[in-house]
Amino acid sequence: MNSYDLIGIGIGPFNLSLAALLDKTNLKTLFFERKKEFKWHSELMFEDASMQTHYLKDLVTSVDPTSPYSFLNYLVRNGLFHHFMNTERNHISRKEFELYCQWVSQKLEGKLQFSSEIKEVRLKNQEFKVFAGDQSFRTQNISVATGPIPHAPECTQGFLGSQVFHAKSPYLNQAQLSEKNVVII
Repeated sequence: MNSYDLIGIGIGPFNLSLAALLDKTNLKTLFFERKKEFKWHSELMFEDASMQTHYLKDLVTSVDPTSPYSFLNYLVRNGLFHHFMNTERNHISRKEFELYCQWVSQKLEGKLQFSSEIKEVRLKNQEFKVFAGDQSFRTQNISVATGPIPHAPECTQGFLGSQVFHAKSPYLNQAQLSEKNVVII
C-alpha cells in the first residue's frame, strides 16, 4: 500500500493550488478527481463571464510569486504574455482561468489522478486509508474539496423555478438569456 504525506480528494482550484504549492516541497502528495480532466463550472462559461478578482490572485502568486505555476508564467509559456499586457486588463475571463488551471493540471500530471473516484476513506490509529478503484493508499493528512454542491437558502425556496435557480439546476440548460439582464448571486 502506497503511503503519502497528503492526499487530496477532488481537484478544483483550491486543491489544484495546494498541489502546485506543495510541488516545491519534499512532501509526497497525490490528488484524486472523478472527472477525466480539470473542468471548472462549465455550465457558467458564458462568453463574457469574467473573474471578479485581479489576475495575480491565481493559484500560487500570493504565496509564492516565483512559482512556475503562476498565471504570468502560463502566459509566457503559451506565447500570450505580450498580447495580454497590451489589453491593459486587471481581470481575466472565467474561460481564461479554466485554461490556466488546465495548464497547471497538465504540468502536475504525476501528482494528480483524474478519472479516479474515491470509494471509501477509513481512519484507524491516526492514519487514513483511502480507496480508489482497486488501489488503496495511506496518509496522515487529507484535503477534501466538496465540489459544487447545490444549496439554495431557505429564504429562496418560494422563488425557485425557471426564472430563479441554482447554477447547478437543469433550468440553466434551458435558459434563454440573450437580450436579458441576468443577476448571479
